[in-house]
Amino acid sequence: NYQLAKYMSFFKVYHCNTNQQVYNKGENAKHIYWILKGEVQLYDVNTQIKIKENEVFGDESLCSNVHYFLNAKTTSESILLVLDADNAQSLILNNLKDQNIIQKLLIKI
Repeated sequence: NYQLAKYMSFFKVYHCNTNQQVYNKGENAKHIYWILKGEVQLYDVNTQIKIKENEVFGDESLCSNVHYFLNAKTTSESILLVLDADNAQSLILNNLKDQNIIQKLLIKI
C-alpha cells in the first residue's frame, strides 16, 4: 500500500536491551515513542511510572522548545517505534483527513 509506505518513512524501529537508557530528564524532547514490545520506566527521584506495550511516551516533544520531564529506560528487552517530533507535527497537520493511517501502519508492524 503506497500510503503505508509513505508514512513508514517517518518512523524508525529501535531494538533495546533491558535497562537501556532511552533519554534523560532535561534533554531536548525530539522524539515520540510507541512501545511495540517490552516495558519502559519513566522516572526521577520522586516519580516512577511504568509504560507498557502499545502505549506512547515522550509526547511532550510535540511542544516547541521543551525538555523531557523524566528519565526513560527499558525494564525489559523492548522494541520501540520512534517518530521524530517534527515529522509528527507534519503528519498531524497534513493528514487529519486520514486519521486511521497510523493505526493501519502499527498493525502491519
